[in-house]
Amino acid sequence: MKKKRCPKCGRVRDEVCFYKDDSRGDGRSGYCMDCKRKDASKYYNSAEAKDRRKAFAEWLAQKIAQVDTP
Repeated sequence: MKKKRCPKCGRVRDEVCFYKDDSRGDGRSGYCMDCKRKDASKYYNSAEAKDRRKAFAEWLAQKIAQVDTP
């Protein structure tokens, strides 16, 4: 099994520990799954992401209200 090093955490892991990514030369993500999950979780819990979700919910409510009015 091929091994690959994650530049973020520095661990050398089996390539199956990296998400598939057809745009990359080796067909795998640059960062391991653990590091990608940590980054995604960090962003999801950030104030910026919460603001975006709130803005989208408000926009969607307006669109639904426009469709519901005769």
